[in-house]
Amino acid sequence: MTNILFTIIVALGMKVVDVTFSPTYYMITYQDGQREEVVVTKDNDICPHYCGIDHAHKVNFCEGGDCSPINESFVISKYKADNNTFNLYCKGKEIMLFEQIERVKPSNKKKKGNSVKLF
Repeated sequence: MTNILFTIIVALGMKVVDVTFSPTYYMITYQDGQREEVVVTKDNDICPHYCGIDHAHKVNFCEGGDCSPINESFVISKYKADNNTFNLYCKGKEIMLFEQIERVKPSNKKKKGNSVKLF
């Protein structure tokens, strides 16, 4: 009985750790209608300004006047407007919608092609 209880506790603990440390994906919609999938990182591991690969780009947040690389890299900058609201910018473009999305994890199941097993 204690083995089953221990197994359940370990399994629930693994799920909590997975949810806590897994990256959070967001869909950015710019003011011009362009959409882009990003993942927010907490360190300096961001995509460079010339990144043209089709993947969820790694971005960082910065606030106020310390957002110097706004036009050349994947940094989401937060600027406070006069009417006590804030605007978000990435790559020099204003973000209209910033929403969290659930990313579908690919399954590891191999697809069986049009082959026939002979032996």
